[in-house]
Amino acid sequence: MKPRRAWDLCAAGLSSLCLLHCLLLPFAVALLPTVAQFSEHHLVHVVLVMLAAPVTFWVVWSVLSSGEGGGLFSTVALTGIGLLFAAVLIPPLEEYELGITLAGSLLVGGAHLQRWYVHTYR
Repeated sequence: MKPRRAWDLCAAGLSSLCLLHCLLLPFAVALLPTVAQFSEHHLVHVVLVMLAAPVTFWVVWSVLSSGEGGGLFSTVALTGIGLLFAAVLIPPLEEYELGITLAGSLLVGGAHLQRWYVHTYR
């Protein structure tokens, strides 16, 4: 597997982890109240964004510097990362954090999966 494909899969995996965290966590919290205090902590969200952002920035940079085009991929991926950062770092958006985070992770994950698919099957 080429390194770029591996990075796309890594980024898509991190986005999936973010989605699972957002979608399944409320059920886990309901079942395990002791986990609730840690899992809803703001630091968890910051760590997830800090893991996803460097991988996405690396792939976007490699796509743009290689001359492959990738304008749409870069736009969608960077918009998603921007939404993730906004959800985590802008306090007035805290009320909408879940929706913004889900949209951002879907954009990032979708962009990486689409790019991986194109490079694998075309």
